[in-house]
Amino acid sequence: MKTLQTGYISGVNLARIVGAIGIILFHFGCHSDYLSPFLCGSANDNWGRIWVALFLAISGACLARTYATSFEWKSFFIRRWKSIFPMFFLCYLLFAIIYTLSYGPWWSGVPRYRFIYTLLGLDGFLSFYQPNFYLIGEWFLGVLIVCYLLFPALLWLLKHIPYTTGALLLVGTYFIPFLPCFTRDPFQNIWTCVTIFYLGMLIAQSRHLLCNKIAFWISTILLVFLLFTHIPYYEYLRLYGAILTGLLLLISLSNLGRMCEQNEPVKRALSVLGKLSFPIFLVQHIMIVRVQTHWGGDSIATALVGLFMAIGLSILLSWAISVVHERIMSSCDKRKQAH
Repeated sequence: MKTLQTGYISGVNLARIVGAIGIILFHFGCHSDYLSPFLCGSANDNWGRIWVALFLAISGACLARTYATSFEWKSFFIRRWKSIFPMFFLCYLLFAIIYTLSYGPWWSGVPRYRFIYTLLGLDGFLSFYQPNFYLIGEWFLGVLIVCYLLFPALLWLLKHIPYTTGALLLVGTYFIPFLPCFTRDPFQNIWTCVTIFYLGMLIAQSRHLLCNKIAFWISTILLVFLLFTHIPYYEYLRLYGAILTGLLLLISLSNLGRMCEQNEPVKRALSVLGKLSFPIFLVQHIMIVRVQTHWGGDSIATALVGLFMAIGLSILLSWAISVVHERIMSSCDKRKQAH
């Protein structure tokens, strides 16, 4: 059985922050004719796929380090539930009230039983297949929840047959477009996302990739090549290219973050902003749409102003929601201890 690396991944907060801001940039570009050419695609691929790959790889890497030597089922699933659903429900309630006051019954025509998708955090992913009560977050929140459910099995595989598992998952992604059960883009399905999540777990177990200057420079040079140099016939390997780019971002940004954290004020700032990555991910798309609705933008300059407004408002709202969330959770913990 493989002995796993443990402990906090130094520098990972920078990767979280870049991933969160990257998702805002991509989605803003999707709604802006002026900025779309710059924010939606790299030289070879779609930025959205790349940011999702980074997000999933970070999640897998952090969990693999946290539970490398000790895993207890009940504690794991309680902590995962607390890490997602209280914040998710708080944001959902806020925007459900805003949407109801602004537009009336926005859920009109949707069967009420489908609210179960929202209670399970799967509404974004399942909105591809049928209308439901989806409001906040993104499709890959549902996929992340599935990865959490599969994590105990993935951890066992990481300990016993780590590289064989990674290879089989990667090979399996080739056949996704040919399987009738996967009707979406090959990137937007459970298999591909679990593969990225697992590869993040695998990278976290390397002694050299996340705390090594040579790994930093090699990954950064490869990133520059993949992101800014057109590669002939890349479309035939697009899925693998997006996966590789996301993993290289994890390696490069974690190493860069580790170097930045040698400065104590920078380390504290990254820690604070890193904690906002999840609420930013939940609220950013609605904030972008609201900014675009009221601001618009009839030139690149005004579109850039709108972009900075969307980033600033997303961060500000995420901070406010995080404060409320922490107070609610702290109050619940105190009541629990009192009983």
